[in-house]
Amino acid sequence: MLGPAQAVANGAGYEILEFNTNFTASAAVRPLLAGNYTVVFGPAGGFVTPSNQPLTIVANQTAGITVNYALPGFSEPTLTAGILNLTLTAAPGQQFALERSTNLVNWTAIATSSANANGLVNFTDNTTTNQSKAAFYRARYVQ
Repeated sequence: MLGPAQAVANGAGYEILEFNTNFTASAAVRPLLAGNYTVVFGPAGGFVTPSNQPLTIVANQTAGITVNYALPGFSEPTLTAGILNLTLTAAPGQQFALERSTNLVNWTAIATSSANANGLVNFTDNTTTNQSKAAFYRARYVQ
């Protein structure tokens, strides 16, 4: 099962790597021999493509995977003891630089990191304190 519906409308699909078939969004049941398979997901415009997922089929049983495509962007930031934590959703392997500004004109590089296999980039800004000025953050794609 693939979701959300808008991702499917934008071209989301899957294929089973071992069969080298075309991407499909169909949730139809298909017979597979018992064994281990890899489900690969295709791109959907405006969404982050999920990472490959393992699928184990046991003889005479039904198995499935439910995958939701994510929108790229930041999660809700947290501030603990003056340390700001941000998580960015992106395509696995993509590299980003986190930048901070207090005026939206001058930007300071804070960190550079790559999205993990789950498409998450975790950033920490320990230059922030609870008493500091308001700040703005942006993530810049690094090629």
